[in-house]
Amino acid sequence: WVQISNVSAKRLKGTLSFHAMNGSILGTQPVNLRDGARYDYAAHAYGASQAGIARFRPEDNKVEYQMRAVRYLYDNPSYRDSFTTAYPFRAVVGSGELLVAPIDTRDSMTAYLEIANTLPKRTNVSIKFYNSSGKKLLDEQTISLKAYASLHVAAPDKLAGQIGSVVVKGDRIGSIIGGVVHYGRNAESGVSSMYVSELQEGMG
Repeated sequence: WVQISNVSAKRLKGTLSFHAMNGSILGTQPVNLRDGARYDYAAHAYGASQAGIARFRPEDNKVEYQMRAVRYLYDNPSYRDSFTTAYPFRAVVGSGELLVAPIDTRDSMTAYLEIANTLPKRTNVSIKFYNSSGKKLLDEQTISLKAYASLHVAAPDKLAGQIGSVVVKGDRIGSIIGGVVHYGRNAESGVSSMYVSELQEGMG
């Protein structure tokens, strides 16, 4: 579900767009919220096996709002409204700066880097995984993301059972968003928990 809340004293209008992982448009929905209103838009309406990004463009960028996408992992084979875990991904602006996120695969955790290109043009992205000291480069790759495309990358096997970090850099201003999604596993290798380490600029 994608939640948009109007936190201003004006009406919020705009267009919410949903993109598949290859950047293609899945669909759009109009947004028209009075002051103080919130609405939840069904991203899963475009297919249960889809992944990608939701992108909101307001008609007036002076109207303040909050946006997040909540990912639910359901445990309802009988269609009960029940889920194991959930996490709210907050909306962020794309960056062309050096972005960093910690990784922790101890205690049977698995981790996946999820990144996306927020621009309407192709962007090249450098990805580097490091060990806990930051001195050893465990994996490195450069990929090209089409407009509004996204990518999921598993933490390298060399980082299994350890802590480390990932460094991401796009070659265009205002281009990249993402984070490392961590999944806790139960005895049957199912998912028991989930949290995200957001990609952020280093502050010093």
